[in-house]
Amino acid sequence: MIRVLFVLTKPELGGAQKHVLSLLENIDKTLFELNLYTAKNGYLAESFCSLPGVRVFFSSFLDRDFSPFKDILALIDLYFFIKKNRFEIVHTHSSKAGVIGRIAARLAGVKFIVHTVHGWSFNSYQSKYAYWIAVALERLCARFTHVLIVVASMDQARGLKLAIKPLDAYVLIRCGIRFNDYQRPVASNRMIRTRLGISPDCQIVGTVACWKPQKDPLSFLRMAKELKQTIPEVKFLMVGDGVFKVKINSFLHDNDLVSDVILTGWRDDIPDILSIMDVFILTSLYEGLPVVVLEAMAANIAVIATDTGGVGDVIIPGETGELVEPGNYPAMTAKVAFLLKNTAIRQRLAINANLKVMSEEFSIEGTSRSIEQVYLQGLLRMTECPSH
Repeated sequence: MIRVLFVLTKPELGGAQKHVLSLLENIDKTLFELNLYTAKNGYLAESFCSLPGVRVFFSSFLDRDFSPFKDILALIDLYFFIKKNRFEIVHTHSSKAGVIGRIAARLAGVKFIVHTVHGWSFNSYQSKYAYWIAVALERLCARFTHVLIVVASMDQARGLKLAIKPLDAYVLIRCGIRFNDYQRPVASNRMIRTRLGISPDCQIVGTVACWKPQKDPLSFLRMAKELKQTIPEVKFLMVGDGVFKVKINSFLHDNDLVSDVILTGWRDDIPDILSIMDVFILTSLYEGLPVVVLEAMAANIAVIATDTGGVGDVIIPGETGELVEPGNYPAMTAKVAFLLKNTAIRQRLAINANLKVMSEEFSIEGTSRSIEQVYLQGLLRMTECPSH
C-alpha cells in the first residue's frame, strides 16, 4: 500500500478540517495507508481518532499561532516522524501546516508532495510586511510542491498572478460533501426548534462559523440589530465559538439582543441546525471555498454571503443566492429583509442553489476519487521522471 501522511495545523471545527476528515473517511484504504499529523487540541480531535483504518499522531508543538521556537520544534519533530515512517506522499492542508509540512517533507526526501489551498495564507487585511512574507513563504514551498490543489478558481488565478507556481501545477478539486446528510424531513423541524427554544412560526436567520477576525461575526450581529427594527419577530442563530466570544456577548447585552440571538456553541448536528434556517449568512472577510456554504446550499437554504474567495464560483447573484461586499452589513440587512418578506423568491434561490451543488463535482465520493488520481498519477510521474 502507498503510505500517505496528511498534515493539518489544528483539528478545530472548520472547512479545511471537515474536508480532511471526509477524505480520511472516503479515500480507498485498500490502496492507501492513511495517516494524520496534527495539533493535540481541537473540537474534531476525537472524530479523527475514531476513524477506522486511520492512524492519528498528535504534535506537542504544532499550533495555529506564530511562535518561532515552537514552529522550529514542530518542523524538527515532523521531519524525524516522516523519516521514520517513510511516507511516499505528504499532503498538507491549511497555512501553517502547509509551510512546516512541506519543508519537513522536502528535507526528509518525500517522493510526492501535495498541498491543498483552502484560501491563501496572504490576504488584503494583513499589513504589507505580513502579506509579502506570506507570499515569499508560499513561493518557497511551491518550489518543492509537486501539485497545488485549489478548491476555488480564484485561488488558482491569484497564485498565477503572484507567480507562485505555473499553470500545469494546479488542479481544481472542490471540497466534497455527503448530500444525504442535508436532506431533512420537514416534520423534524418542529422538534429541532423546540430543542433550541424557538417557536414554530418565527423566521430564522443563521450562520455557522468560528468566532475569529476572518469570519467577522460582529457584522452578523450588526445586521441582526438593524433587521430587528423592521422585522421584530425574526430570530438569529450563531453556531460556533472562538476568540470573539466576549465581544459577541457584550454586543448582545449592550444592544438588548440576548433573547433574539441564540448562541449554540459548536454543534455536531449541523445538518439539523441548517434545516430550520430560512436564510443562511456568511460574513467572512476572506475565504477559499467555505464548506458551510455548500452545506447550506445542499440543505435547500437561501444563502447571502460576502463576495470572497471561491464563493462566487457557486453563488450567482439572483440565481443561486446573493452576494455583498465584505463588511457591508447594511447591504446584507436589506437583502435579508427582502428575502424574508418574499417567500417565493427565497425558495427559488434555495432550489437553484441545491441544484448547483448536487453534482459529482461537489460530492465527497467525487472529491475522494479525484484526490486518489492525483496521488497515483503523481507517483507514476515521479517514477518515470524522478527529477520532475
